[in-house]
Amino acid sequence: MKRIISLLLAILMLLTCLIGCANAEDTETADGTSVSTDADAEDFPDIPKQDNGGKEFNIIYPKWSLYEKYYFSDAINGDVVGDQNYIRQTAVEEHLGIKIVPIATTNDAFGGIIDVINRVKTATLSGTEEYQMALTHCFNALTTAACEGHFADFNEMPNVDLEAEYWRGEQMGSVAIQGARYFGTGSFMIPDPCIMLFNKDIVDSFPDISSDALYQSVHDKTWTLEKMKLYASNVTTEGSHGFTTVGDWELIALMTAEGYYTATQDSEGEYELLDFNEKIDNICRAVDALVEASYAHVCPMEERDSIMIGGDAMFATTALSACISIVSSSSSKIGILPYPSISEGVEHQNLDWAGYMVIPSIVADKELAGAVAELLCYYGEKNVYPAFYDKLLGSRTAQNLPDVEMLDLIFDNLVLDPGLAFLDGATSQLGYIFYVIPKNVGIEGEPNIASYYKKYYKTAKLQLDFDLY
Repeated sequence: MKRIISLLLAILMLLTCLIGCANAEDTETADGTSVSTDADAEDFPDIPKQDNGGKEFNIIYPKWSLYEKYYFSDAINGDVVGDQNYIRQTAVEEHLGIKIVPIATTNDAFGGIIDVINRVKTATLSGTEEYQMALTHCFNALTTAACEGHFADFNEMPNVDLEAEYWRGEQMGSVAIQGARYFGTGSFMIPDPCIMLFNKDIVDSFPDISSDALYQSVHDKTWTLEKMKLYASNVTTEGSHGFTTVGDWELIALMTAEGYYTATQDSEGEYELLDFNEKIDNICRAVDALVEASYAHVCPMEERDSIMIGGDAMFATTALSACISIVSSSSSKIGILPYPSISEGVEHQNLDWAGYMVIPSIVADKELAGAVAELLCYYGEKNVYPAFYDKLLGSRTAQNLPDVEMLDLIFDNLVLDPGLAFLDGATSQLGYIFYVIPKNVGIEGEPNIASYYKKYYKTAKLQLDFDLY
């Protein structure tokens, strides 16, 4: 994914998008807002303008995480991401002659993430086309629904070009089921990897370390857990922390940063559960040593956020979705880094915890469903992603070019772990293997990773094989 990141302030970007490019086809919304459909742009998808008579296109989604804030908007209201979402949605509606209807659900104890799948399954089983698209959680209830035939295969979806830069086709292939790509991800989806925040003011207050050196270590592939610990160990002031984390799922991505996945796919598309090995043991022990260090602090999310906002920690793990308030609210200068690897020279890999878009298999007009998915991703790449950068970095964007570079690197190296996509629930047998780090670090006594792995491996492997084949 190659993006040209705007360094203008949010209002300048918004005005640019409202005016549109000279070649674009301008339309006018009901409230008089001018919106460019970009239909004559050289890279515009090969989808002709249509008149579907204002047909409703229903998208059901959980009122959860990024979905709640960064996907839909019903008006121009001055929020940089919300305005771009409105522009995107209106452009797609005008080009296809439809009305996109977002349907939020919170009808379960988990913010709607289970209810979305249940509603799609109920509609399919009853033969009723209630939804033309659904946005899902990153794992809950996905595998069963896909294998039971409730989702369409994006490989066979008309008007969808999975080779386009605004689709993450390779990622979709990494979690394909017998070649079928049921789980869609592209620039309509805001990624949600775990990232490392750091307090530049604290780092630069010590004579032998610097923020610039940290950024350079990422480029040099020497950004490791040991280097982070070396920096963090400088913080010895009472009430301050060298490293703080919520722990649990935020620590799992340290496995991915080292290039290890719970399951791998062979040349024939079948998945094999990763067996226990020395490197898994080493990674778990390295993370355990980190969270047990005197300068480390494991705490609830609210406390972690307030610690970083108050300038009382050098490093903090966080999901991208949770860090916007920290960056915008802190009086300190906050920098952004990918997760460190355990070893030097490792290619940067950032585990994406965002969910997916799926097309219910019952949808009759797959031509239209594919066109909507394609255009949502196209305009996401063009408009929403630059706006999201400005939302994250705020008015500091122009002064934080290294952080823009880090975001580019993180976004360009997003990966999926099949073990995450297929575990169906955190307490499944496969879930116990995927959660090997949080289940074995920060506990009393020396962790016995080999014994833990042996306890769950066979049943997790049976679950993976049974669910997929």
